Amino acid sequence: MGHPNEGIRTIAPTLKREMPLVKMVTQFREPARFNNKDDLQDLLFEVLCNGASDTYFTTGRPVICDIHGRMHRLTSKRVDGQECQQILSWLAGDSSVAGLTGGEPQVAAYSLPDKSERDDFGEKVKHRFRVNGSRILYRGGYGFQIVLRTLASAPPKLIYEEDLDDFRYQPGSIFLPRAVMEAACPPDGCFYMSGATGTGKTTTFAAMMNEIVTGDTPIKGNIVTAESPVEFVFEGLSSWHSLVVQSEVGRDVKTFGAAVRDCMRRHPALIVIGEIRDLETADAALEAANTGHPVWGTVHANDVSGIIPRLISRFPMEVRDAKLFDILSTARLFANQMLARTVDGRRTPIRSYLVVDKRVREHLMTIKEPERIASEVMQLQERYGVTKRKAADTALRRGLISHEEAARITATEGGMDGS
Repeated sequence: MGHPNEGIRTIAPTLKREMPLVKMVTQFREPARFNNKDDLQDLLFEVLCNGASDTYFTTGRPVICDIHGRMHRLTSKRVDGQECQQILSWLAGDSSVAGLTGGEPQVAAYSLPDKSERDDFGEKVKHRFRVNGSRILYRGGYGFQIVLRTLASAPPKLIYEEDLDDFRYQPGSIFLPRAVMEAACPPDGCFYMSGATGTGKTTTFAAMMNEIVTGDTPIKGNIVTAESPVEFVFEGLSSWHSLVVQSEVGRDVKTFGAAVRDCMRRHPALIVIGEIRDLETADAALEAANTGHPVWGTVHANDVSGIIPRLISRFPMEVRDAKLFDILSTARLFANQMLARTVDGRRTPIRSYLVVDKRVREHLMTIKEPERIASEVMQLQERYGVTKRKAADTALRRGLISHEEAARITATEGGMDGS
């Protein structure tokens, strides 16, 4: 007869590991409670100085921030529900608290003036945050989580890869091949950037727009955007040949589609669409491109080959053949972006792309079966463009990523679903 405990697996005790505290670089000292708005602002300056992308205020938890994809505690103390409500009222107004307690998620933007830095026009630089407030389950009742996404106070600078010898991270800069920038500045037609949420598509767009505004590209004039939310603000950036005018969907205009059609009436040199998420927006983007406007837009697809199927899926079956023709005839550049972990613990963008020149377009126009488009794009990308494998090999050769990370990136090639 066996022992009564036979077959019962015991788990050896393990040492409790705590999330690391952030290394403080300002004079911030955590308060006993967040009863004073100055304490919140001091904490946010600490967030900015540490380069954190997101900050989390959660009932029953310490304040936590994300630095290069790794979580760190900003406080030792845990915040309670009342503190979360007070913090939300400072960030989004008193009415947001009533909405949140009633179960309605809150979205807002918050600006924090810098203590000394000024823009091209002598105004104080404003550090911006996107605010999301949610009601959550907490100990059988409810609590709150407030997430602040740090938005750069100024658009990043674009540096051409051909001008670089050192490809390591440079704060406030984006590296891009000159061929991509040239293909993205046509007299008309669409540049589609795909990738999952949070992979830096908007950041890359902002750097490219910065290059247009401050450089000497073929695009000059009235650059209009429709975003949700506006992440990089261009109003503090001067230009001798262009202006950037930004609108926020949901606040300034009802929908992306309505915004694009409004943009077409404003003699735009470039239309930038934050997200082509539905039939109305996809149709408006094609209409703008067909009537002689350059258009940039983001699409949720996991790689270049998934862009056309994702766009086509927005339309009813009876018009898909016609819309496929419109997409192919107006496309100028397909690109994808994902983030990879670097050997020094940061993250770097991995970009794959296909320039849609005459030979690529003519080949795709011969495809009669829409279901073959994705595989044909993959073959063309292998022949004429840059695949994820090629991009990963380049990052590996430059010493940015490990062999394991390169293999992980290559394994994602061919996915069409976004997130």
